[in-house]
Amino acid sequence: MSLTRFRAALLLTGVFLLGALCGGLLTGACIFHGMRGRGPFGHFFGGEKMQERMVRHLSHRLDLDPAQREVLEAAVARARADMDKVRDETVPRIQAIFDRVYDELAPVLRPEQRQELDKIRARTRERLFRHRGSPGPP
Repeated sequence: MSLTRFRAALLLTGVFLLGALCGGLLTGACIFHGMRGRGPFGHFFGGEKMQERMVRHLSHRLDLDPAQREVLEAAVARARADMDKVRDETVPRIQAIFDRVYDELAPVLRPEQRQELDKIRARTRERLFRHRGSPGPP
């Protein structure tokens, strides 16, 4: 294989890996912000504020009486507990995916790029595990 073809193949591989890293980071950011009540999924994963908004919204829209509101509050509290469990199970899996991307990318980086990737990796890990109730990073 000629040197030009080798460089083209190397460049294509680098672009692919960079795209995978960016896609992974974007996905993680969407999930992270959603879990914290911000971003496109905030109404699903917003924790206590989500509970309050959902109860307030449904109580108003359905014109619930106090007894009906109590049933709704209990159901929403159980749903939040279930979502917290799913989040706590999912975050370590997301971190493992990020780790795999970083591990695949690191060997093709220059030393200064590798140092920057290590900083990015640490920030991502810290953000993923920042929310309440999550086990800390391994």
